[in-house]
Amino acid sequence: MQVRWTEAAAADLGRIADYLFVHAPSRAPGLVRFIYEAPLPWIVIYTVRDDAIDIVRLLHGAQRWP
Repeated sequence: MQVRWTEAAAADLGRIADYLFVHAPSRAPGLVRFIYEAPLPWIVIYTVRDDAIDIVRLLHGAQRWP
């Protein structure tokens, strides 16, 4: 199964990475990699189509929904 990220979801991960590099620079690379590989406590909004999973958005469980 192929996993594809939408532009919005990739932007979410980029904003999360930016925040982490400011607030936890020594841990940021590992945290970003962890989120990408197993996004918990992150909420992943996705759709399944044929043989692909499209990652639509990536939100932290504590943040307000859009």
